[in-house]
Amino acid sequence: MMCHSQHKCRVLWTLFKKQGREAASFLLQGNRLKKKKTRRSPLLAMGITLLVLYVVSVSFYLIFSLADALCATLVSAGLDFLYFAIFGIAALTLGVFGTVFFAKQQLYEAKDNESLLSMPIQPSLILASRLLFLYAETFVFSALVLVPAFIVYMQTVSPSLLLLLNFAALLLVFPLLPLAISCIFGYLIALIASKMRNQGTMAVVLTLLFIFGYFYLYAKMYDLLGYILANGESVAEGLKQVLYPYYQMGLAASGSMTALAIFTLLSLAAMALVTFVLSVSFIRIATANRGTVRREYHAKAVQKRSPLRALFSKEVEGFLKRPAYLLNCGLGSLFLLVAAIAAIIKADALRDILPILYPGMESILPIILCGVLAFMVIMNAVTAPSISLEAHTLWLLQSLPIDMTAVLRAKVLLHLTVSAPFALFAAVTLTAVLGLDALFFLLVPLTVLLFLLFGGLFGLVCNLRFPNMLWTNEIAAVKQSMSVLVNMLAQFAVISLFGVLYYALHTVISAALFLALVSLLLVLAIVLLCRLLRGWGVRRLESF
Repeated sequence: MMCHSQHKCRVLWTLFKKQGREAASFLLQGNRLKKKKTRRSPLLAMGITLLVLYVVSVSFYLIFSLADALCATLVSAGLDFLYFAIFGIAALTLGVFGTVFFAKQQLYEAKDNESLLSMPIQPSLILASRLLFLYAETFVFSALVLVPAFIVYMQTVSPSLLLLLNFAALLLVFPLLPLAISCIFGYLIALIASKMRNQGTMAVVLTLLFIFGYFYLYAKMYDLLGYILANGESVAEGLKQVLYPYYQMGLAASGSMTALAIFTLLSLAAMALVTFVLSVSFIRIATANRGTVRREYHAKAVQKRSPLRALFSKEVEGFLKRPAYLLNCGLGSLFLLVAAIAAIIKADALRDILPILYPGMESILPIILCGVLAFMVIMNAVTAPSISLEAHTLWLLQSLPIDMTAVLRAKVLLHLTVSAPFALFAAVTLTAVLGLDALFFLLVPLTVLLFLLFGGLFGLVCNLRFPNMLWTNEIAAVKQSMSVLVNMLAQFAVISLFGVLYYALHTVISAALFLALVSLLLVLAIVLLCRLLRGWGVRRLESF
């Protein structure tokens, strides 16, 4: 019996490690071609790790600052539980949103479900490994919020070993409830998406709602904090009535063992119920043919098109049908549009506040504007994962009697189509709102559009150099991609370099002349990248 249990534990651990390797493949693997894997350079892997640690550190600091603004006032009012409940709800929101799409993919739409079920592995172990990995992800999101909040609390009250042990136990239990909710929402999203013709619509809509909700709450943050501090008692009573589990969670975090037991029982009950439902229907869920909407065929005439137009149409269709691709590589266009509309609405306020924020610096506003727009443009890394996304169908393109240069041109054209109209609109609008000279109506849009084209070409070079052709999930190609990371960091470096260059030359060169110089340098870089893609790029693409 003991040997059988040990065998099950080894299988479970092996499956869990498999999930982890897939998630960290962009960090551990180098160039991933069809049948070739290489280890990534330790130095490059260390750089990526440091970047991840930097992002985590910034997030930690932001939560710490928010907790510091709330803690002393609420603790002095005897509302310790409300302090922790607020951050518990924040951790719940982040945990659910951070894992709901992973739950959808890992539990209901995993590409390797059928292959694993064909092996002598118990379905319960497959399900357990996926839930365990989702638990680990939820734990990370939860700890990112709860740990800095607890550190601030320990600095405010008298720390004790019992309080520390109580929080450690709570931290282990806390992810269960967000995970249960993620599993439920993941199933609902998968079910609704399977009934829709364009399955990316659901993911796009939910993500955009979350983004708008985040920015709305961020804009109202000070008002919300003020209301909580001024009406702590009524907020606490409402929390107790509406969100009872997190009322108990707040009491548990502030030292109540009884509340910890109640919150643990509620979390375990919710997770046990979800696990039971999943376990009795896992095989049906794992082998369900989701995402195939029945369509009727209607004969129609097909218009003859050039290879470039046909390839461009394919690129547009693929972009719109891939939610991960659309959201991660098209979000910059949304920010450009929002920035332009907000500038029109708040034009007077913007013109009044800029002299206060940047006194005596009106002459460099065109440089600042170009820099801000360039940072937004970087978010649209459309070409950086575009070759990797062709991994499973690239042989079809290679078998066609077409010049591979047309394939690369179509990808750059998609990049311009997604980004250029919004970048141009934002550049012209903000130039007008800021009241810049007429010359900048030409220079600012020209500089931004040239930087946009440079980014599209450079992203293609990065993806040809760092392809990921062995992904099992499109998210790995789009988000966990070395080419995307290198592309974004390099473009950040280019913007920073131009900033340093202007700082060194600003006493001897005007803003207009500097933008003209930047445009000339970008044109030279674009010409060199075009020559590189026509030669090395085509040969590289044909070799995959």
